[in-house]
Amino acid sequence: MKLVKSLAAVSSLMIPTLSLAAIPYQNEEYQFTQPNGEVISIFLQGNTYYAEQRTRDGRLVIFDKSKGGMVYASVNKSGTDFVSSGILVSQQSDMALSTSQINAEQASGLSTEAIQNLVVQKQNELLPALESPLLVHTQTADMSTQVAGNIKGLTIIIDFPDERGSITKSQVERFLNDRNYTEFGNAQSVRGYFLEVSDNKLDYTNTVTAYYTAKKISLTMRILV
Repeated sequence: MKLVKSLAAVSSLMIPTLSLAAIPYQNEEYQFTQPNGEVISIFLQGNTYYAEQRTRDGRLVIFDKSKGGMVYASVNKSGTDFVSSGILVSQQSDMALSTSQINAEQASGLSTEAIQNLVVQKQNELLPALESPLLVHTQTADMSTQVAGNIKGLTIIIDFPDERGSITKSQVERFLNDRNYTEFGNAQSVRGYFLEVSDNKLDYTNTVTAYYTAKKISLTMRILV
């Protein structure tokens, strides 16, 4: 899966705040269009570093590049990876599944160790962003120069052809701009954070775009998920 169900926040002020944060998915639903045009519902459990994808009745699914769509899946014996069934998810294909396949697809996902390794891998992939010239400049700027007033940022939310975003534009807007925000276990919004640390001298808000769909599928997000 890709955040995106993928979310890209384009803002120099937001990078240090959000770079290592993980947005949780608790049975988050999103729609995916299969190669035959059928729209299916997929449910995510996990977070933006790693999340399992399942059907409404709990069967594991993954994106199969050779099929160009979402297929039913099982977990290999070592618990380290998913195995494609080669059967595209749809109401019609449900009848083609054997009882043993269904039981396997409803079983537990990857092992705890495998998930931890994937999370570390994803975090390491994000680390170069923390070393970008933009962020270095932001962190090493003269701290005697205080930023105050009303500052407006831009946040672009992105999804992919093979993984549509499950977080809505309004959810992103609330996360960034609400004064009283507690969704997803957060203590406050990004705006609330900057108001608090600046003693109400900096009011930082964001304009949020509609989803931009990338032209290519994402191969870096390991959200099979």
